[in-house]
Formats: sequence, C-alpha cells, structure tokens
Amino acid sequence: MDYQEKELMEDNENAKSEADMAEFSKAKNENMFEEYYQKREYGGTVYNLRLHMQPVSAGFRTDYYAPFMQETTYADGIRYDRDVEVPISNNRKVYIDVYRPEHNLEKLPVILMWTPYGKRHWHGKTETPGLHQAMGVPKGTISDRAAFEGADPGYWCQQGYCVVNVDAPGTGFSTGDNNFMFVKEGGEDGKEVIDWIGEQSWCNGNVGMAGNSGLAMSQWVIAAAKPNHLKCIAPWEGSSDLYRENVCVGGIPSPAFSELIWYDFRGPGLQPDPSYMIQKNDLFNEYWQNHAVDLEKIRIPVYVCAGYSHFHLRGSMEGYRRIKSHKKWLRMHRDFEWPDFNKPENIQDLKLFFDRFLKNINNGWEMTPKVRIEVMDAYDYDFRKNRPESDFPIPRTEYTKFYLNAENMSMNLIPSETESSVSYHSESEEVNFEFEVTEEMELSGNFVLRIWVSSEKDDADLFVFVQKTNKLGELIPTTVFGVADPGAKGQLRASMRSLDEETSLPYLPQYRFTKHEWLTPGEPVALDIEIWPYARIWHKGERVRVCIAGRPIRDESWFLPTSVNTINQGRHTIHTGGMYDSYLLAPVIPPKYKSGDYEVR
Repeated sequence: MDYQEKELMEDNENAKSEADMAEFSKAKNENMFEEYYQKREYGGTVYNLRLHMQPVSAGFRTDYYAPFMQETTYADGIRYDRDVEVPISNNRKVYIDVYRPEHNLEKLPVILMWTPYGKRHWHGKTETPGLHQAMGVPKGTISDRAAFEGADPGYWCQQGYCVVNVDAPGTGFSTGDNNFMFVKEGGEDGKEVIDWIGEQSWCNGNVGMAGNSGLAMSQWVIAAAKPNHLKCIAPWEGSSDLYRENVCVGGIPSPAFSELIWYDFRGPGLQPDPSYMIQKNDLFNEYWQNHAVDLEKIRIPVYVCAGYSHFHLRGSMEGYRRIKSHKKWLRMHRDFEWPDFNKPENIQDLKLFFDRFLKNINNGWEMTPKVRIEVMDAYDYDFRKNRPESDFPIPRTEYTKFYLNAENMSMNLIPSETESSVSYHSESEEVNFEFEVTEEMELSGNFVLRIWVSSEKDDADLFVFVQKTNKLGELIPTTVFGVADPGAKGQLRASMRSLDEETSLPYLPQYRFTKHEWLTPGEPVALDIEIWPYARIWHKGERVRVCIAGRPIRDESWFLPTSVNTINQGRHTIHTGGMYDSYLLAPVIPPKYKSGDYEVR
C-alpha cells in the first residue's frame, strides 16, 4: 500500500468519525443517493471523478427547492414570473425566477443571483426555522422572495431594479450537470444566461450580480468569463480558489465541510464531489486549476466585502488584490457575512454602487474610499469602523519582525544569538510566544510566520494564531455571531512548504502544492506560514501572542469548520535563535498623524 492509499483510508475514517457528519451520513443512507464514477479530462490529464445525483424531493435537514410551477403572479407591487425557461448550449434548460416592479414598464437593470442552493431556498413544502433566523437578522428584515444568501427582491424592486434568481444547471429543475466552481464550464454557463437576460424586453442591457458565500463564489467564476451584459459584481465573502481556500488550506485536506455542502445540492444533473478528489490526491493539479478563478480576467467594477473571521476571507482578499479593474472597492469588517449583508446601511451602500454602474447615475460613488476597514479591539467592540484607506495592503505599513525566543517563550525586536528550542505533542498541546506592548500598536494586514521546526515523523501539520492577551496572559477574543474567535489564522503541512517564487510576496507566501518534500525526523526545516489578513489594536500592557499547535485551536462552530485530516503524530520542536531565524512578520500601522502625545489613527 503506497502513501496516498494509506492516507486516503485514514482520512476516510477520520471524516466519518466527525460528529458534524453524523446527521449527514444518516440522511445519505436514508435518501439513497446515487453515486457515479466518470472520467473527465483537465489540462490533458484524465481524472476519475466521483459524482452523485439526488432528486429535489430528497429531504435533508430542510427543503431548499420549491415545486416547479411556471406562472405569473402579482403582489406588493411586484410582478413575479416563476420558472422562466432559458435555453443554453448542449440542449440544456436553465430555470429562473424574475421579479419586476409591477407598474414600471421601462427597461430596467437586473441584479442576478446564481445559486446551487435553490432559487426559492426554504420556500418549499416543509416547515423551516425561517430565512430570517438562518441569516441572523430580525424577523421581517428579509422577504419570502429572497434566495438564500441573495439580494431581496422585496427591496430592490422598489428601487427600480429587476431581480433574477437562477437555479444553476443541474440543480433545482435546471438540466445538465452542476458546474458550481468549475471555472471553465460554470463561467460559460453563466455567460450564456446573463447575455440572454440582457437581450430581454424588460432589461436595459445592464446586469449586475450580488450575494455572499456560495453566491459570491459564483460571481468570480462568471465575471472571469466576461459576459457582454455583465456590468459590475458585488461578491461579499466568496472564495475564488477551491483548493487553497476551502478543501486543502495550507496543503492540509479538509473534506468534511465540502462534503456536507456539495451533497446538499439536488436536481436532475450530476453533482460534483471535491471532497472525494482531495482525499484521493492531496496535490494541486489540473483538476484543481479548473476550480481556481483567473481573477486577472475581471476588469468590470467590483465591490468586495471580507470578514476577518470567515473562511471566505482569503478568497475575497485575493479577488480584490488580483482583479485588473481600475474601479474596485473593498470593505473589511468583523461581522459574520449574513448579518453584514442584510444591514440597512450596507444595503444602501450597495444601492449607490449599483445605481452608478447599472443605471449610470452620477451619484458620487467614485468618492467612496477605495478601502474601508474595521480595526477590532476586544469582544464585539471595534476600535475604528469603516476607516478610509487608499489601498490594501495599507501603503504606510511597516512590516516588522518579532523574533521568537524559546528560552523564555518571548518575542523580541532583536533576534537572540543563542539557539534554543521548545517542543509540544502534536496531537494535544500547543506553545505560546508573547510580545509585551509598551505603547499602543495596530497590526492590520497580512502576517507571515517564519518558523524552524523538526518532527519525530516525516511530516508535520502546523496551525498558528496571532492572538491578543492581557498582562496576565488571558486570551482576549473577538466575538462573531456569538462565537469567540481567537485571532488571525494560518496553517501549513510541512511537506507542502515549497514556495512559488514568481508569485510570492514578502508578506504573502504562495505555495506550489505540487509535490511532497518529506522531513528527515529530527532535522529542522524552515516554513513560511501564510496568516490571513487581520486588523486589530493592542493597548499598552497587552500582549501579542503567537500560538503554535498541531490542531486547530478554536471553538467548534458550523461556519468555522475545523474538521481537518491531519497526519500529526509524536512531538514537534520549534527552533529559535542563532541560525534559526524564527520570527513573526507583522504589519505594523503607524498613526496617520502624530504630534507629541497626540495621534490620529
């Protein structure tokens, strides 16, 4: 048995033992999902894919897909055309719901949501907790016309927009296979539908896209295909690279969460199974390349949102960084994606963006700061909200090295000349290094942990956090959606440490993930661990802590998935001082203005 086969067996056992998969496994057996294996070619290489099919009638927790019914109804001043058929290539049919202002006969711009979850999510026949509860907002905030994670027709139609919710091919009653996050196929599907909509008698030719999470991921994919009628997008919290940001962050497979999501897609088509692919082979290849958006192709106006505590953070930030649009805006915040998406002040902000680029209203949107960030403090308190910046990373950033010293578990601005080390058991322990703040200090941006590590085995998974503690060493978390979030996060499998020198930046390492470089037990190697962006203030007397462990250190929560398939066994040793230049590269932000003791941040 080779390494990959052995790892796959172990990973399958680990995935099936996760508590959050128990309900899924039961539902899967009861609903008799049909599974298929199919060969497909990507980049000249043939891959054996596992796919599945389940009807929309299959129940699993909730009923996402309402019954098929082609009809037109009127209510609350809105015309509702249900299950409108859109013909696309290969004799497929995509079904959309169209919401229009009832008494406005003008051609209007369209806000489109492309969803695999069902365009009338939770509007089906079973009892559900209510969309408002799922979104974490007060009852009455969202109308029963809204798609899950999408813009609400109840609001936008009143503002002179048409709203279109699309069942992606292979889901709901749309025919074909589900190409969700398949960049080439899914992008072309979206392009066909958008350009069909742009030619309809009720559309003024301008289409924008909205939505968060899965509906934001779809925006990256479709915008890169360059539909003629797509004028702008607003991806609020959306991954853009399935391998690097979801199923194998830092080269460490995490199949359970993606399996939970992808096995929830239902319809007449075959549904993909990326969890199977990552367990079969954990290296980046042509299959995964087709799940990584070519963001540089996007040149239309874009309004990006990114939450510090969400797993969509990296994809959102990479989207903002890499797109070639000269008209792009970024808003970074502490909140969870759903309440943030539905706050009235944020909806009004989005309206200004859409009014400018879909209605061509000169409303001063371009005066909006290119970047707005919240600087967090403690719990649910923010030090600064929507602080304007000219770009991100913040141009005045002073990247500073805080050197680790295992002799006294400290971090210092000057490296120690003495070599020292500290070890921890990779399956149950962690180690902490701390720096005491002597004056107010803001860290906002990307971090990198350069760490020298050795292992008793031939590989090691490392999980790191940049945290805030008080002078007693007690953790000061932020709270998001009622859950304590311990800090900025990063993770890396040591055998996947090889960097792509062409695309890496000093503050943003980029890994190849194309080969394993095994460790020699007991021999130290240097790892450059990417830590996702963060923005926080430390006050005098507080401490910056770097926590290093062999497992995720955070509260379990369904929206912060921690189910990973680690290979850790035995002890890891961190080496510092002398030839071992272990340090945290941190983005120190100086005040915008300082005069004596007075300063403005």
